[in-house]
Amino acid sequence: MIKHLLGLTSLFLVVTLAGCASHRLQIVKNEPAIAKDQCQPKFYEVNEQVPSNSIYLAHASYSDSGFTMGCGKADRFMAMTKEACGLGANVIKIKAERNPNIWTSTCYRAEVAYYVLKEKITNKTKPTTIQSSDIDKVSKLKDLNNLKNSGAINQEEFEQLKKEIINSDK
Repeated sequence: MIKHLLGLTSLFLVVTLAGCASHRLQIVKNEPAIAKDQCQPKFYEVNEQVPSNSIYLAHASYSDSGFTMGCGKADRFMAMTKEACGLGANVIKIKAERNPNIWTSTCYRAEVAYYVLKEKITNKTKPTTIQSSDIDKVSKLKDLNNLKNSGAINQEEFEQLKKEIINSDK
């Protein structure tokens, strides 16, 4: 009888301690999951703004409903990261948080939003085509610079000739 009572008490404690963490997730938009080895979401604190081009994916709350174990800040951040990877999120915004204390909860509690920030696709600038007249100008400017450095012409003559070379063929 005592063994039976002790076994039931142990079972009750395990279920109570392990099963009291409360987590709710509300998904708004689906994205492909991110591979675990490539998933490194960026966390934004309560006082930080997510980039304006972020796409909202989901909302989650991490709370406590009893004597929960494994619910410290590091544990919760690991859980948030794992969830972000599964959602395809690369941004986690902490919307509200409460740190553990002995009076209300021994768990880190938070409200978070998951976002995906897609890299901006920028149009590459088309390469400029260099015309033979430009190559000639560069060559003439180099020669002119060599003349100035050798003392064959002074600064005033250099500036005047430089303007003529640059403005030719306009």
